[in-house]
Amino acid sequence: MDLPGKLSILFGTDKDVKLRRQLVLLREKLINHQYNESNAVFLCSGSLGEGVAYPTSDDDLMFCNLACRVLMANREFTRYVDLVMVPSEYSPVYCLLWDVTRHHPLDLLQVINGMYVLSSFLVKQTQLDWTVRELQSVMSSVISSDECSIHGPCMSQKIGNLEFDYAYCLPCPNWPDVAYDWVTRNRLYEWPSHQMVQHIVRSGCHVVPIGDPSSPYYLHEWRISFSKAERELFHSFNHCQFLTYNMLRLTLKRIIQQEVPDVLCSYFMKTTLFFSAENTSKQLWQLDSIELVFKHCLSVLLSFIDNKHCPNYFIPDCNMTKRKVNQTNRQQLLHLLRHLHSIGIAGIVHLCGECVCFDERWTLPLREMKCDGDFLFSVHLGKLVDRIVSMLEFFRYEGPDTCTFFLSNFLKILDDHSTLTRGTALRIILYRGIIYCSQQMMDFLWKLPRLNKTNYLVHKYITALLRIGCIYNGDVTTGKLTMATYMYNNGKTECALSVIGRLLSEYPPYAMDNRLTDLQRTTYMEVMCGRGYTIDYKAKHAYAPGYEMYSSFRNAFPFPLRMWMFISIEISLFPLAYAFLLQCLCHIRLKKTSLLVVSKSCLISQMEDLMDNKKKANVKMCLGIINYFQGNSQSACRWLGSAYVLKDSFKPPNNERFSRSAMTYIACMINRQIRDDTLYARNMFPASKI
Repeated sequence: MDLPGKLSILFGTDKDVKLRRQLVLLREKLINHQYNESNAVFLCSGSLGEGVAYPTSDDDLMFCNLACRVLMANREFTRYVDLVMVPSEYSPVYCLLWDVTRHHPLDLLQVINGMYVLSSFLVKQTQLDWTVRELQSVMSSVISSDECSIHGPCMSQKIGNLEFDYAYCLPCPNWPDVAYDWVTRNRLYEWPSHQMVQHIVRSGCHVVPIGDPSSPYYLHEWRISFSKAERELFHSFNHCQFLTYNMLRLTLKRIIQQEVPDVLCSYFMKTTLFFSAENTSKQLWQLDSIELVFKHCLSVLLSFIDNKHCPNYFIPDCNMTKRKVNQTNRQQLLHLLRHLHSIGIAGIVHLCGECVCFDERWTLPLREMKCDGDFLFSVHLGKLVDRIVSMLEFFRYEGPDTCTFFLSNFLKILDDHSTLTRGTALRIILYRGIIYCSQQMMDFLWKLPRLNKTNYLVHKYITALLRIGCIYNGDVTTGKLTMATYMYNNGKTECALSVIGRLLSEYPPYAMDNRLTDLQRTTYMEVMCGRGYTIDYKAKHAYAPGYEMYSSFRNAFPFPLRMWMFISIEISLFPLAYAFLLQCLCHIRLKKTSLLVVSKSCLISQMEDLMDNKKKANVKMCLGIINYFQGNSQSACRWLGSAYVLKDSFKPPNNERFSRSAMTYIACMINRQIRDDTLYARNMFPASKI
């Protein structure tokens, strides 16, 4: 495997990175939609906001108070503008905020040089409880002011291994004068482009409550933040630039900070990459030249340290090495950086201990690589799910529990054969979200009045969602089963049979479920392990989760199953059972008796191979439903009674013993429900015969 491919295993492929960035923007949009406050907006920043999935990546969330704007001192302002930016005399990246109208409470203001300025220290102290309260209104994670600590301009909270930073900031709609050089300077290689520069300038910047430690007004100054601009620049990087930045971060975290602590931070690496990208040709940033561009970045960093001047990318007059680099640590850094430059990427990864060298180990599954447990993010499942799922609206009800259960089973089945990476977890969550959202819309569709514009639009959206689900195909079965269900409900029975037939023909004999026979497990290990397959590949080709159905979405599922929904809140059928059940229902609708017998016998044979009584009970319930709709009530009663014996949780209304009278009660209820559904379905889809 070539060098870029090996690095993509560690840091993510181009598709991984694009998905991470899309999730960041989706998350931000959903938070702001849920918050729905005209005077405030949330901004996802930091490493995760840029699409970097590293174990120590912090999750930065900026809370921007739009009720209070900041303008330049030489700009025209109205009586509604509260604050004017006054540049600091000690560092151009810091400023004082002059409260011209004295809009803020006096206990937050300090008098400096005859001006009432807003104190960053006092704002942080008073805004802590308020920001926590606002965050609690939009996030399902438990946040309290007692668990938060002030760290720089942020309020930090650590939950397990995950660190969250919540920053209060104020918007500055005008581009600051001290950063005007960034707008006008000559760019030989046209990065960033003129259009991107103008867009960033129009978006302005922010100020965050932290002062310059060398200033006598340290407690009252604010720092100019270009987080939004940095994120936009970072999202414009190609995959070579992304991998280069990750290698720079890896070098920093695993080597530089261990040898020379408390000098450089990841912002130095980002600044180095920005300057390198701006001053080199775009043609140089190709994957086959990654070793060259990485060494070029190290050379740029070396020159910064050697000259004891690392300019801020947006404000070059600001020296970031001031007060950090002295004569002693400068020599240490220069010696270390020259050594790293000489050994290159392979030598650095070797020093990091991620693997012995770039050899056949890269082609083995992740479990067989000698990796630090943190590095590939051996995720604590519940915390990751809570962190991401709390931001996604389509997981507001059963979703988080469903997703946690799904991923828990996935990890349990994989056992020690793989390590779940952060990117994989995000993709699986997104895929499950697509399926869950499509089921929710299918249920909504059934409740709509027929033949109206909304009905058409919902049909269109469901089809689009299901296409994404089938194309991505996050596991062997779920996307195809949902598509087949949708076709069955819409009277496209032949199409549903075609999808089911394709699924059954492609279903691998070693597909993983909650419990495997010894033969299945052995076959799975022989076919899937030790061959360099990623977890995504294994999920798509070897994982078959239970097909989940919820009573709250009963209209999304085949009509005959709704009898089950009345007495069970949630159903999880193992996929082959549901596939054969749906196939039988299609044959009943098409009156293909001989094919129905074959499908029923296949379902019975699947049941006999099962070891789990709950699964057997579910299959017997399916057989009872099939027989009931065939008109064979006695056989239906036998199967349903047998299912009741196996599954204690299945209890008819009023806890009756499961007898023929109970079956009669259910049958009457079903007749009434199915009759109503049939009339509605025939009005909507005249060609269908239920």
